[in-house]
Amino acid sequence: DGIPVGAVRINLDSEDKRARVSALGVLPQYQGQGIAREALLEIERLHSDIEKWCLDTILQEEGNCHLYEKIGYKRTGKTEIINEKMTLVYYEKETNYDG
Repeated sequence: DGIPVGAVRINLDSEDKRARVSALGVLPQYQGQGIAREALLEIERLHSDIEKWCLDTILQEEGNCHLYEKIGYKRTGKTEIINEKMTLVYYEKETNYDG
């Protein structure tokens, strides 16, 4: 309905054909409606020249991990312990869109 319900920030490296999703958020009252999923997929379509997408999230936020894995992101194996309640987990997704 034209109402802003969230935001996504990406960092593009067109030369290396890589991009990083550095922030993604949806307002609480709009979560669980597939908005984050569609936003990520639309960004990939808009930047079809990007071959590798990267992001990180909090391991303990199981919903985030599930979302990223469901749309094709794979864990890299890299984690970073922030404290006893927060661990970052890193993801990558390789894409090959033909337009």
